Amino acid sequence: MRLIDADRFKKYIRDCLSAALPEFKTKEYANLAAEVAKSFLEDIDAQPTVVEENSEQKDHCWIPVSERMPEEYDSIFKKFKGTSSWAKGMFEKRSRKVLVTVMHGDGTMFTDVLHTEDGVWKLRHFDTRWKVVAWMPLPAPYKEEQTCRGKMDESI
Repeated sequence: MRLIDADRFKKYIRDCLSAALPEFKTKEYANLAAEVAKSFLEDIDAQPTVVEENSEQKDHCWIPVSERMPEEYDSIFKKFKGTSSWAKGMFEKRSRKVLVTVMHGDGTMFTDVLHTEDGVWKLRHFDTRWKVVAWMPLPAPYKEEQTCRGKMDESI
């Protein structure tokens, strides 16, 4: 998915049309260009608007695995699937690392950083009693100028 600044793009289309109109040899071509630009503007307005959650909500929102799994991307091994080069341990898709809550059969829980391969969690423990129950994207890396309060804590 690629997000754009729709208002800026619409202004660009209007500016291009304004600059080009004097160059058209006939009114017919100018009207055609104006209709094409109008169609583009309407198409842009018809696109859904993405509402960005504030970063604190986004970074602290657990997603149950029953609801959805992390998005997976093609692995470098995918091209070998179905060929004699395909080997045990290769996978077609892999997710980015995410923060997970892992639960043991006795109810014990802990957090870890894991990823999926072909829709399966790659647990460090091979005990089938451990199960990933929820996940969330990793937070953005630390920036020195920010703390949880959004500014440097000078009492430290």
